[in-house]
Amino acid sequence: MSPIPLVLKNPQGWFAAGAEVEKALTLLSDGAFKLFIYLCLNARRDKAILETTQTELARHLKKGGAAIRHYLREMEASGVCRSHFSRSPACRGRVEVTEAYWPYWKAEPEKPDIFVHGERPPERFYLRCHVASRPVSLPKKHPTRSHRRPRHAAHGADQRAASRVRRNERKQLTDRRSIKNAARIP
Repeated sequence: MSPIPLVLKNPQGWFAAGAEVEKALTLLSDGAFKLFIYLCLNARRDKAILETTQTELARHLKKGGAAIRHYLREMEASGVCRSHFSRSPACRGRVEVTEAYWPYWKAEPEKPDIFVHGERPPERFYLRCHVASRPVSLPKKHPTRSHRRPRHAAHGADQRAASRVRRNERKQLTDRRSIKNAARIP
C-alpha cells in the first residue's frame, strides 16, 4: 500500500503557519490572534503588509471598530505588528507584520537616494539635480490688477445699497409669514 500524497483542496488563500504563528498564539488574546491570522492570510507575502481600513477589518472579522483598535494596540505593544492609520476608521491605512512573526522572507526595501558626505552622488541623482536646477520662466496665468477694469467707488456703493434693500425685504417677508402663521395657531 503506497502513501497518498498530500494535496491541498484549495491552493488559493493558504498560509504557512509555523513557529511564528505558535508564538503569537501564546502571546495574543483571542480577538487579537484572530486579527493576526486574518492579516497573515491577506497581507502581501513579499512585504507582510495589508493595506485596508479599520472599517473593513471590523466588517470582515465581525467585530466593532473599538475592538479592532484595541487589538491593533495590543499587537503593537507585543511587537507583532506596526499599524499606520489616521484617526478616521474609514481612511485607508496599513498594517505590517514584524519580521519575528512573519514566516516568509521579506523583500529588501529599496535604498533611498542618499550618499555619505564627501562621496560622489550616483549618476542618476546627479543628472536629476541638474535637470531640476535650470531656471524656468513660467507664463503668467492671471493678469495683474493693473490689467483689469478699474473699480469705481460709486459702483461698490450701489451694490451695498441694493444688498441692504434686499436684506430688509427678506426680513419684512419673514415677519409677515410669521404673523400669518401665528394667526393660524389656535
